[in-house]
Amino acid sequence: MRDKNKVTESLLWENLQNCINRVEKGETFEGRDVLHSIAEVLSSEKISSITGKPLEIPNYVRDYLSRCLLRIVAGENANHALGLTKPGRPSKIGYRQKRLVAHLVYELHDEQGVPVREACESAVEMINEIAKNIDQYPAWKKIISETTGDNEKKALEEQIQRWYYDHKEELQQIYEKAEL
Repeated sequence: MRDKNKVTESLLWENLQNCINRVEKGETFEGRDVLHSIAEVLSSEKISSITGKPLEIPNYVRDYLSRCLLRIVAGENANHALGLTKPGRPSKIGYRQKRLVAHLVYELHDEQGVPVREACESAVEMINEIAKNIDQYPAWKKIISETTGDNEKKALEEQIQRWYYDHKEELQQIYEKAEL
């Protein structure tokens, strides 16, 4: 049986170092997602299900924050140093939000046996339900703004299905690790 806390921790840690590397190389626009994950790590309220203590801050997180702060002190724009903005790049839904949605579909399809199309429809409904408490769930803000009409809802269901297939293998690996 899977430990839900281990799954949650695995989702938090899995690929954070790779995301940091991609942000620093300018390969992706995930700076906001990286900072959100780091904020989760830094919070003393996040308790490890393994140790029962606040999560430890990995050295690669310390190093990343140190490099960012040094770039800011040297005069670089803070948004650029933290990977929040890139010149000429429009804002878009980030990796973390896509994986959160893919995780919803994974739970419904792979864990509960709901067909993928229905799982995507349910994910849109769940997202709209979350919209009622949007201030408590800022990671969903960009996704929710896409679910205003029927055409947008259908397009979002198709987008969610693509995100699910993009992240399915990664989520399978996380769940397998949580079973150990």
